[in-house]
Amino acid sequence: MREHVYQASRRRHERLGRVRELSLLITERAAATSLGLGTAFEHAIPGRT
Repeated sequence: MREHVYQASRRRHERLGRVRELSLLITERAAATSLGLGTAFEHAIPGRT
């Protein structure tokens, strides 16, 4: 029984780690995209100095 609990706990820990990595990747890409779009729109507005 203990081995089963240990394996389940290990799988849960590994899955949570993957979810955290994926969340961080999504957040980083969203921030980079936002910065890129902000820069592009700033330069695209006519009459802006």
